[in-house]
Amino acid sequence: ERAVNRHDPRLWALLADCYAMLDRSAAARRSLQSALRAPAVEADVLFVAAGVYERLGVRHSALKLLARAVAGGFPLREIEASPWLARLRAEPRYRSIVARAQEQQTPATGKKEEQR
Repeated sequence: ERAVNRHDPRLWALLADCYAMLDRSAAARRSLQSALRAPAVEADVLFVAAGVYERLGVRHSALKLLARAVAGGFPLREIEASPWLARLRAEPRYRSIVARAQEQQTPATGKKEEQR
């Protein structure tokens, strides 16, 4: 048997994701609040939260969290491949986040730094 850590932000973010898929927006928002309340939120949690906010139609929060996820080292290739963020990709602020991430290259080689 495993004990569930009720303070684990990943669990709360995944629960929020499930609620959003079920169109239970109030429950999704409550779960996101619990996920984002943690003192240190990992980039993968921020990415999931961004996707949830996008599905809930709260684009400004989705973009804000996506920027934090990228800054925290979440792989840009995964963000670009996410079907949940397809509509968000047309947003100029999204393109700005991606451009900043692409500028994080190693100066000596010109290659992108390995993210995550």
